[in-house]
Amino acid sequence: MKNVIQIATPVFFAAAAFMSAGAEAALTTYSSRSSFEAQGTIAENYGFEDWDTISGSAGGIPGFAFPGDPYTAHGVTYTSTQNLIVGPTSGYGPSSNVLINNFWSPISGALSGYDMLGFDLGIVGSTSLIDFSITTNLSTYSFADVSVPNVNTGMTFFGFIAGAGETISQMTFSSHLGGGSAPALDNVTLGNTTAPIPEPETYAMLIAGLGLLGLVVRRKKRLPAA
Repeated sequence: MKNVIQIATPVFFAAAAFMSAGAEAALTTYSSRSSFEAQGTIAENYGFEDWDTISGSAGGIPGFAFPGDPYTAHGVTYTSTQNLIVGPTSGYGPSSNVLINNFWSPISGALSGYDMLGFDLGIVGSTSLIDFSITTNLSTYSFADVSVPNVNTGMTFFGFIAGAGETISQMTFSSHLGGGSAPALDNVTLGNTTAPIPEPETYAMLIAGLGLLGLVVRRKKRLPAA
C-alpha cells in the first residue's frame, strides 16, 4: 500500500472492540454547524491552521506536515497510525489544512469530558464512501456508506450530541477504497450542553436579590390591615 508521502515505516492496525447500544443511549445528529453550536457551550474549534504546510518547515515537506503519533491538540488525541496534515499547496486541493492518515485509512481520535462533537469531513485522493463511528461511555454509533465530497470541492459538516449521562470518547473514520483514499478532518469542535457554572459575582447578586425580596415581604406583613 502506498503512502500519501513515501516513507519506510511499517504499519500495524489493531482490532477495535465496540460496545453494543444500551437502552438509554442516544445520539442526536446535526447537519448545520450554527444549529449544532447553539445547543451548548463550545470549548474548542480547531482547524490545524497553526501548522506550516506552505513551506513544510513544521516537520514535513512543502504542502505537508507531520504533527506526531499520537498527536494531541485542543482536546483530542489523534491515535491514527501516522498523522499527516495536508495543506492547500499539497496538490490534493483542500482550501485549508486538513488532518488525514498518511497510510490513507483509517483515522481515529480519542477525547473525554464533552457531550458535543462536530467536524468537517471530506476525502483526500480518490473520492470514496466513508464508514465512521462515534463512541460514548454507553455505546458505539456506526454510520455506513456516508457520502462526502473530495476536499478539492469542499467538506461536509457533521455534529453529534450525546444523550443524558453520556460523554463522547472516540471517533474513527475509514474509506471504502483504502489506499489512495483518505478521510480528512477539519474544524474539530468540542463542547457541552450543560449550563456553565455561575461566577461568584452571580451568586452574590442572587443572594442579595433574595435578601431584598425577603425584606419586602417582612415589611408588607407589618402593615396594618385597611
